[in-house]
Amino acid sequence: MSKSLFEIQKITQSQNFLEEIFSNCNSKVIPKNEFLLKAGEHCTHAFFVKKGVLRQFVLSEEGKESIVLFASENWILADRASTYFQEPSEFYIQAVESSKVYFLDEKFIQELSMKNTDFFDLNTKMLHNHIRHLQNRIKHLLSLNSRDKYLQFVKQYPDLYGRVPQSMIASYLGMTPETLSRIRREASHE
Repeated sequence: MSKSLFEIQKITQSQNFLEEIFSNCNSKVIPKNEFLLKAGEHCTHAFFVKKGVLRQFVLSEEGKESIVLFASENWILADRASTYFQEPSEFYIQAVESSKVYFLDEKFIQELSMKNTDFFDLNTKMLHNHIRHLQNRIKHLLSLNSRDKYLQFVKQYPDLYGRVPQSMIASYLGMTPETLSRIRREASHE
């Protein structure tokens, strides 16, 4: 089982801890293909995925999508540069499937961190885990061959097959859908 960016049960002592936090946050069911953020907008929230799948991606000048991250259940996703430095976003965040999402704004997170040491510790661990995940993502993109990138994806996101189109997985891995099909076929015969 992969480690999510938001390992709730390992980090918190109480199963009700996050439910208490989320009771003060807005939530919404985001229909499939709806955007939570578009490039040029300011990201004002972090998005906690209660149910569903989100993707974060960029578009090249030619309109080619490159997926940076997927976020499924118990993951949190945001454009941190936009949120924390009030910069226009360079990213899009979109629902891959109908998703229930909690909206966490920065002011709420800061106030809760000051009032609640358990949440401060949780938030710090989540941030460091996010940094670790991004460092590993960069390392894999730079050092692994296509086959090993695919195997790492399967290990990282075991629950996403069947939920995410193959073209999106190929985009995340930086390869064509045809290359991904070939690698999957070869891996299934091993």
